[in-house]
Amino acid sequence: MTETGERIVAWARESGDIRPDATALTAAAASLREHLSADAADRLIALPLGGLARR
Repeated sequence: MTETGERIVAWARESGDIRPDATALTAAAASLREHLSADAADRLIALPLGGLARR
């Protein structure tokens, strides 16, 4: 799961959709999905991901 997340972040970083220093959330997102419902995990990860977007 972490490998997949890292690839998604790398793709988003290369396309300019997220900041170049965005890396830490992939492991957290994978862990949340393993331990919480999908809806709860999505809510908890949506806020910090919104803060990573380029403006």
